[in-house]
Amino acid sequence: VPVAEAALGRAAGLFAVQRTAAEAAQAARLGRCLTLHPEGFARIDLAALGRDAVGVAALGQALRLVGGGKYAPGAAALRDMFRRGAGTLQGVQLGEDGVLAREVAALAPPEAARPGLLWDGRWLVEAVPPGLEIGALGTGGEGPARPAWMPARVRQGLPALRAEGKLVAVPALGYAPLGPVPGLRLR
Repeated sequence: VPVAEAALGRAAGLFAVQRTAAEAAQAARLGRCLTLHPEGFARIDLAALGRDAVGVAALGQALRLVGGGKYAPGAAALRDMFRRGAGTLQGVQLGEDGVLAREVAALAPPEAARPGLLWDGRWLVEAVPPGLEIGALGTGGEGPARPAWMPARVRQGLPALRAEGKLVAVPALGYAPLGPVPGLRLR
């Protein structure tokens, strides 16, 4: 058994080295072709990303990041997304324009906002006055107009804070129709 333990220890060390190298290669590739936006979406240049194993794995990590998931989609599904040039995986849409955004239908439901809450797996409520609810801004006419640089589907999925059903703030757009909300911090 000691021989087997030693062999397993060496194998685990080698796997750790391989995983670290693969993650570094993915990060370097994403650094060249992915632009993250603080509003919770990204733009990716699929041609620059490449369709090799590093590119496929890097796309999976970009989808995981934008979607707030714990795991990346499988390689076969990612290769199919590359082939189509668009699609939806794990609640994240890749548009033909290279925009990665949360699918509105996959967003977390509204819930009571409280410090420490990680809404939709992506937005951390650091501080919030009592009595507010956090949920998606949605497709209704309330709230700010979409900035010209922001895809329409991104605006719909932005976190919005409401009190008794009335919109109080859309922090990602700096919008608060009744004035600043003291003590509100969302990251």
